[in-house]
Amino acid sequence: MPERGDVVAAGPSKVAITGSAGHLGREVTRQLRDAGTEVVALARDAASRARWSALCQDVDAVIHLAAPTSGVDAAAIDDALATTRFLFEALPSRPLPVVFAGSMALFKPPSDGRALDEDSAVYGDDELSAQDAYTRMKTIQEASVRAACEMRGDRLTVLRPSNVWDAERWHQSCIGPKAGPLWFVVHPGRRLRLIHRGNCARAFVDAVRTWSGRDALNVDDGADVSAWRYATRVAGWRRHRYLPVPVPGWLFDAAATVGARVLTLVAPNRRMPGLLIAQRRASRFGGHGIDTRRVRACIGWEPDLRFYEDTTGST
Repeated sequence: MPERGDVVAAGPSKVAITGSAGHLGREVTRQLRDAGTEVVALARDAASRARWSALCQDVDAVIHLAAPTSGVDAAAIDDALATTRFLFEALPSRPLPVVFAGSMALFKPPSDGRALDEDSAVYGDDELSAQDAYTRMKTIQEASVRAACEMRGDRLTVLRPSNVWDAERWHQSCIGPKAGPLWFVVHPGRRLRLIHRGNCARAFVDAVRTWSGRDALNVDDGADVSAWRYATRVAGWRRHRYLPVPVPGWLFDAAATVGARVLTLVAPNRRMPGLLIAQRRASRFGGHGIDTRRVRACIGWEPDLRFYEDTTGST
């Protein structure tokens, strides 16, 4: 296992960031600046991209966060890949530490109930077409980043966060679908894979400041929070007035199976919704845990904020 501290503790003085205006990127930017690091925010519009090369010439490291998290379609996938290409074309020729935001969506749900770790099986090329657009995008984007770093000799670290949440982004698709005021909580007793935005941002800051190894690291708070506990707490936040409805996993699977068969009969050419596909349901609603020993050993990261410390809806 890699050892912590391959980079001097002072870390880089100037870091380029893509996705700095996003939910996670804003917090990463804030924490870096609070630590005295100069941040070069790389906006993705065409006019800004033309200036990336000039902006990046004296950066010491890169954090690549840019990618849509919802509404992903073919155009969004193309844009994410184009952003990656523009980024690496803009960087100076010397090798740099690069920290990339990967995704746990790449992993297959474990069939033996074990926790996911960095060596768990990922979807192969022959399986990827059956996955949702977000999973395909992050798989292709990570492969693109790895290839670019290999070609340039960059020291790449891939951080794969679990579901990032805080009071600003409280809704999690892994809980279950909503219908009007009802929030259906699928398999309510299962443990959620969650990471608070502040904890996740600090993992990226720690990674770029203290580690430059070629490794992929899973990041999760390890909180013992069930889907039902999360939904009922969120339902009481200020304007988030939803009524959680518990739905046993077996019942949801049975209803989805019937729905898939009916849709196949009445509309055989219609695209099957993700919730009606068994493999996607297993990925979204699985209760397997996350093994975070490697990220703790490599960068010394520990989650500071716990679930009950930010469940007031006040941040």
